[in-house]
Amino acid sequence: MPVLITSGLSPEAWRLQRILGTSDVVFSDESQMPGIPGIRSIVLPTYSSGSYIHETLKACLDYNIDRVYPLKQGEVLELSKARDLYSEYNIRLVIPSGDWLKENHSQTISNAANITVVEECVVKAGSLPPGELIPPDGTGIFCWATGTGKIQYSLYII
Repeated sequence: MPVLITSGLSPEAWRLQRILGTSDVVFSDESQMPGIPGIRSIVLPTYSSGSYIHETLKACLDYNIDRVYPLKQGEVLELSKARDLYSEYNIRLVIPSGDWLKENHSQTISNAANITVVEECVVKAGSLPPGELIPPDGTGIFCWATGTGKIQYSLYII
């Protein structure tokens, strides 16, 4: 089944697709993406729009999408409010828990070269440093760095 990756005009979206190792992707953005043969893309409203949650859900149902990888902090925060709604349709939002977001949503790591996609405490893509445990929340797209002598995690957002 296809997955949805937001911020389709950003290099981060294309990097995530490469890390996930799938070509079955629908990219979304607030602006029309250039026509690239073999690439599916859609326009979705900005996360601050009152219709963002429902338009994104409609796109997921129209394209038979079973996972959503949001790459903007506002999208992550808005979608976290609709987790139960998406769950009713068996659509997995690959975002951390609400508690983790409240405590950590403002933490960022500049130019983090390492990305890990974790779903239900299982690394689905990317890598962890040797001997390191799963990031402190069981689901999300995390970037990490070791610059301070210990592993630091943050959301992989643009």
